[in-house]
Amino acid sequence: MVWIKEHHFSSEIRQLAEELSIAFITFGAIKDVSSKPTIKSNLLIEEIDSERNLRDETYENAIACLYDASLPIRAHGLILFRRLIERSDAKTLQNFSLNQKELFDRFQEHLHADDSYEYLAAINVFHALANHYTDIILPILCQEYQNVNRKLEDRLKVGEILVKTSRVLGNVHEFLCHFSL
Repeated sequence: MVWIKEHHFSSEIRQLAEELSIAFITFGAIKDVSSKPTIKSNLLIEEIDSERNLRDETYENAIACLYDASLPIRAHGLILFRRLIERSDAKTLQNFSLNQKELFDRFQEHLHADDSYEYLAAINVFHALANHYTDIILPILCQEYQNVNRKLEDRLKVGEILVKTSRVLGNVHEFLCHFSL
């Protein structure tokens, strides 16, 4: 990956290699095994590691990642939120209840993103939320799905959340979706 970032003739490929390296770093799955370390890649790793440990599954880390400038790290923040919600982390659930509108809007921004890594992570967060806060989240998602002013692609993303949730909940979703009309 390092060789591609430094030597490939296409700047787009070099940029993609850089973004892929960041994605690997956010999951702690990359090691620089090149015999000639590069200053640029070492600085990137040091910058990320000095700010926060990306492996810490805490509410604070999830929020920090969610508002990061780098797309892979923002998506990692969404993944952290999903994990925390699925674990029923008390601090995460309490902060979601207090800041429900702000966090919901932030998750929704990621849901409507063009990058699949980002919007798939957002789909999984909404799925976790719908399983945990069914009576609150599911009617909102049903309204979003029925909104004809939304792009078809965005409605399909919401539809994917509804399908995943209905697999877990069974026929309960029918009642809630009709109730939300």
